This record gives sequence, C-alpha cells and structure tokens, in this order.
Amino acid sequence: MGKHSSRYKNSPLAVMQPRNRREVLFLVGVLLIATFFVVRVSQFRSLTPRANTITAVLSTTQVVHRNHGTDGDDEPTAVFTEVFIDSGSGEGFRRPRKQSEAQVKYDSQRKSLLDKSKADTLPVNSKVSDNSKTGVVSRNNKLSTEGNKSDTTSDSVQRRAEAETRKFTNELAMAAVPKNVSKSEPGSGSIDLKPTWEQASKRTDARAAKQDHGGQAVDTDKLLPAQVVKQQNKSLSSQGVQKASSMQKQAEEAASSKLILPSLLDPTEVVLPNQMKGQPQGQQKTTSQASPPPAPVIRQRITGVPNDFDWQTYLLYNPELRDKGIGTQQQAEDHYVRVGYTEGMIYKRLRVLLRYTACTGLINQHYSHIAAFSLCAVLGAELVLPPAVKRDSFAHYFSVFKEHNEVKWTPAPLESLLNVDKIVEFWRGRGLTVHRTPSLLPFPDLTQPELAYPMYPQPEIDPRLIARIDDVYLRNLDMPELIEKARIAVIGHAAKLLKQDPGRTIDYIVLDMPCTFFMLRSLSNLRVVTEVARSLEFSDKVTELADRVIHGMTMAGKYEYNAVHLRIEKDARDWSQIMGGEEVVWNGYVTSMLQAGFTSDLVLYAASGLLTYGANDEMDHLIGTLKDAGLCKDVHYKELYIPQAELEELNSEQKALVDFMVLSRGRGFVGFGSSTFSFYLREYRVLSGIPRSSSVLVDASVIGTDPLFNSAGTVI
Repeated sequence: MGKHSSRYKNSPLAVMQPRNRREVLFLVGVLLIATFFVVRVSQFRSLTPRANTITAVLSTTQVVHRNHGTDGDDEPTAVFTEVFIDSGSGEGFRRPRKQSEAQVKYDSQRKSLLDKSKADTLPVNSKVSDNSKTGVVSRNNKLSTEGNKSDTTSDSVQRRAEAETRKFTNELAMAAVPKNVSKSEPGSGSIDLKPTWEQASKRTDARAAKQDHGGQAVDTDKLLPAQVVKQQNKSLSSQGVQKASSMQKQAEEAASSKLILPSLLDPTEVVLPNQMKGQPQGQQKTTSQASPPPAPVIRQRITGVPNDFDWQTYLLYNPELRDKGIGTQQQAEDHYVRVGYTEGMIYKRLRVLLRYTACTGLINQHYSHIAAFSLCAVLGAELVLPPAVKRDSFAHYFSVFKEHNEVKWTPAPLESLLNVDKIVEFWRGRGLTVHRTPSLLPFPDLTQPELAYPMYPQPEIDPRLIARIDDVYLRNLDMPELIEKARIAVIGHAAKLLKQDPGRTIDYIVLDMPCTFFMLRSLSNLRVVTEVARSLEFSDKVTELADRVIHGMTMAGKYEYNAVHLRIEKDARDWSQIMGGEEVVWNGYVTSMLQAGFTSDLVLYAASGLLTYGANDEMDHLIGTLKDAGLCKDVHYKELYIPQAELEELNSEQKALVDFMVLSRGRGFVGFGSSTFSFYLREYRVLSGIPRSSSVLVDASVIGTDPLFNSAGTVI
C-alpha cells in the first residue's frame, strides 16, 4: 500500500491506513472475530430473558401443602417449570427447573414400579376416557409460536402462559394412565412409557366423536394405519376383547385419580393404589407407603370467640394491638373474630417449658442457672434442669476456638454440684415447676457455647412444638429485652402452627436456649436475681467436705483465717500475657492482700488448681513468698485435710466447689478481678451477710471484663 496521505499523517486515523499486505490480513482477521462474537451474542440474547422479562413459575400438577420438620413450614409437593416470556418480542420458551435428588429418586422408583407391573396392556382399539379426566388435549390446542411472535399485549402473554400450563400439566398427567401397547408387539404385556402426541390426540378425538353420535361407540381404528389395525385385530380373541374392556375400566379409574407426589423432604417409596389394581391377585408387592398428605386447611370465619378466650392474655401476647387502639375486652374479641383466628394469634396462656445449657467452669454454670431461673420466674414458665459439666484437667488450656482448645468437657449429674431436691421444693412453693435433668447424653459441643442447644432426648416432647432463641450467650440483655425475645419465639412459633391449622390444640411450647451464661443484665431486675441466687443451694456432700476443712484449719472455730483465690493455673495463661506477665499478676496479688489487711497473725487458705495436676514445687514457692512478705502465718489448702483417695472421687468442678465454700467464710478474701469464680465469690459472701468491703479483687481492668461483670455478675 502507499504511504499515508499528508492529510492523515498526523491524525489518529493514520493507524487505520494499512501499509502492507500483512496489515490488511490482520485487519480482516480482527473484523471476522468481531463479527463472530456479535453473532454469538445475538444468539445468546435470543435465548435469555431481558431486563423487562416477565417470569411466570407454572406448576405442572396439583400443589399439595404438607407440614414438614420441627418448624412446621409448608412445602409444596409438586414439580415446577419456569416459563420466560419476553415482553419486548413476545417470544417465549420454557426451562425445566432442576429437580432435587429426592424428586429424581421418586421418579426412578415410580418408573421401576410401572415396568414391573404385570397388568395387561390396554388395546389400541379400546375406548378412551373423557378429556376432562385424562387431561389430554388435542394438538390443535398447542401454543402457536407464530402468534406469540406477533402479539405483544399483556392478554397474549397471559394466554400463552395458560397454554403452557395446560401443556405441561397434560404431559405429567399422561404418566398416570396406562399407555398404548407398543406397535411392534400388539397385545403383549409391555407398556409403552413414551406415548406420542398423535396417539393422545386420536384418543381425545375418538371420545369426542362418540359423544357426537349419542354415546355410540365409534371405531377408533380408523384413526390408525390400516395395516396395523388389521394385524392387531387378528391377535385379539373374544377373551382378549373382554379382558380389554376390563382393563379399559381400570384405566378410566386410574386416569380420574389425582397424581400426588411424595414429600421432597422425606422421600419414601410410594405406589399409587390405582396403579396396583392391574396386578393379578397374589402378585402385588408389599410397598412402604407414606400416609397421604392432608388437604390444605380452609380457614373459615367464626362468629364468636372460644369459651376459654382470655382477652388480657390476647393483648399481652400481641402487644402491637394496643398500638392500634385495641384495649378493651369487646375490642379484643372483635379483633380475634375478624383477624386473630385466621392469623393464628394466641388468645390464652401457653404452657412454656424452658430448656437451656449450663457451660464451662463451676461459676459460669452457676451464672447460666441464675439467668435461666430469673427468666422463668418472670415468664411463669416451667424449667428443665440441664446436666452439670466437668473438665478433664486445670492443666489444659481452654479456648472457645477449637484449634486452640485443649480442655475436654463432659456432662455430669447436676446433683454433684447443686442440691436439686431443695431447689425443686423452693420453687414449687412459689408456683414454678422445675423438672429434673432428663438425660446426660448426647451433650453439645461447649467450644461453641452460643450454639450449644440441649440435645438430650425427651420422648414425650413433640419436636414440632420446639422453638429456639439464639444470640443470648454473653449478650447482657435487659430483662424486658429477654422477655421480648422469648415472647417472639414462643408466640411466633405457636402462631405459625395455628395459622396452618386453626383448629389445632397446642398443649405447650418448648423454648430451647443455648448456653445462658451472662445473657441477662442482672442489674435490670436485681430483686428477682437475688432471690434466684439465694435459692440455688450447693450440694450437701461438697458442703460437708468444706466444713471438714474449716473445722480442721480453725481448730473447731477457735481461730479465723483469710482466704485467697490464686488464679495462676495453666488454663489462665492468657490473662497473664494480657496483663504483662506472671510477675505483674503476682505483684497485683500482694498489693490486694495488703489492702485487705492480711497479716502474719492469721493462717491463709489458698485455693488453686496447681495441686490438682502435681505442681507441688510451684505451690511451695508461692507459700514461701507469702510467708516472707508477712501476709500470713501459714498457708493451708484442702489437700491437707481431705485424703487423696477421697479427692479422686470428686470431679474437677466439685473440687473447685470445696474451695469456693471454704473461701466464702474467710475473714478477708482476695481474688482475681477477671475471674467469674472470684467475682461471684465476693457476691456470695455478701449474700451470706459478710460486708463487701472485706473482699478485694486484683485489678485486671486491662483485660476488659469489668463492665460486663459489674452489669451481669452482680446478684445483690
């Protein structure tokens, strides 16, 4: 090619002027590739709904709703097909929605049962059932594609959608009736599972012709090739004709039956009764058959309220009604008749059983009990006691992250820590029912306490009546917030059940909660929390062991003693690191002991998990340090008064409880500020009548737990 003209020499268009043959070929190739992509995009757009596409989801069979699972959700048991109709061009196409594995399994089972059927095949010249029964339509009724292309009105869109609905319904309905005999083997026992639309149309037209002739039978053989009809007629004896007539009657019954698919959530092998009629006596297979799903509930209006209608409870459980100006008995009754009945709104007090999990260490479990009992006391609900929990060793590191956690938690009888008999009796006198622990196992994973819902079996509990509250672990909620969460969970679940079946009787609702540790801000209802804390008495067995230690240490009460909780075990190393190291923690203890007035005049009872895993040298070093600092006359601990064999019979939390009871009676007490054990021990001493000023906690505010402890851990 020649050089660029001067006109384009300095213009961006100069690059478009090819200089040689190579550039010409390159540009031609680029144009061909671009053209190819344009064509492909155009083809793709013709098959893809545009932004203004109307999407209609059409059912191919009857939709039957049935309750499934514990939440009672409605699940349609049907097959769906998506029909996309482009409102711009009027073109439409259908795309079957991908079926679930359960649906595919059901279809496979159903086809297998049809193949195994020994029923004789319906002859091709027999009479056919009515069009309204079989659901078969003539080919003349198929959707006209040309009309779709030209007609773009909303009416045409609706007509096309209806036509597609009928077409897809007919395809599935044909699977419910016996098919024509294969042309290659007329009169044989095989069933043609792939009927053609021509055969379906001819059956329908033949039935219509019969009706036109005053009910007289018309020879439908004329609708098929003459050669085939002649061959089939020769193969049919008089006995075969009678048998064919009998089979035709069964076919009409089968066609009139509605096809109902099994639950997609609980697939079971189902054989429709009418499909089994064709089998000879004695050859029918015994097949597990699911009970037919109940018909959809028709909620009719009522003319009056039930005899047990409680209008105050109705307004209490549905507080939004007061915002609408409904506040009197007559208004509440009128609203229930007009709206409440069909909406499943609760009108009388429900029996609520609260179940929860107590998690991790001794006092964390205790705070879990306090929160759950406080909520039940306010709601008037019944309470199911959970198992206690024990750890394998204080030497193992505990973390809520599985990859770091070393502690193994296992359930134990709650009686090992609490006096269950006294607790049940105490709350019975106050109108609150407390149920004992149903079982220890299975037990949830405590490395995820926010998800540790109760898992123990209760055969008498209907799983459909279980509601759940989530997001309560460490949430520090005010009592009104907690009550509202419980109300929404209980009333919402009951309303869902009643909305599905207004005539249903709900005897109770089970309210399941995960670990309830620090879910309640105790300061929001301190009076109830205080009463609950006083009611939770500890095990008599552990209390007797603590009394034995105190008796030996004080010479039967002649002398006093101070008490310290040394939270310096291996499972507390995170706190030490946050505060700057073990030396910082130890200096904090010395400062707090001096502040509490510890002197060398009294013995000191030290509670620590060091001796539980053989850290004797470390414990001896601490004892020497305390004596040298003039903070005690001597250091005592439970291992000096309880034989080792007897201690080994106790689990980890029972040993901790022995220490707790001994520490609670010391003249002065020093604990660690970020330990729930130390914090609650100070509260417990106040409950026992000992001044709060006698207890001093090591300053651990740098860890950041002080605000939570003060608002959720205070009990008096």
